[in-house]
Amino acid sequence: MQKHIRRFFFVAAGLFIVMMVACGGGAIKVEKGDLVSGIITSSDSGVDGRRSKVYLMEIFEDVEYFVRLTSPEGSPVGLWNPVAEEYIVEIASGETGLTVAYVFAEGDQHELIVRSPESEVPAPFTFTFWITES
Repeated sequence: MQKHIRRFFFVAAGLFIVMMVACGGGAIKVEKGDLVSGIITSSDSGVDGRRSKVYLMEIFEDVEYFVRLTSPEGSPVGLWNPVAEEYIVEIASGETGLTVAYVFAEGDQHELIVRSPESEVPAPFTFTFWITES
């Protein structure tokens, strides 16, 4: 009997791990102040003719964040907010960086998606978020 219970728990734990990996979608958790670097490649997930990497960040509602996105090689990249369905910051082809102020209408954990057109990958990038203390 104990052998069957133990086997059940191992199977359940394995299924839980598989479920977490599948549902998490590979989102990488980042925090305010982190400098995130990456390269969007043709093997990254793609939707609407764009390739993307997904990050997860705890966001505070109605707080002004400053966001810096860079593209060292001048590749077009953008940081997408799927909750608001808009780009937080977007760099055009040939530009290397841009800093913007941005206020999130909703607080909680947000997915932040760095996107680039499929035709422009590989696309190296960096981004960081910060707030000014008053």
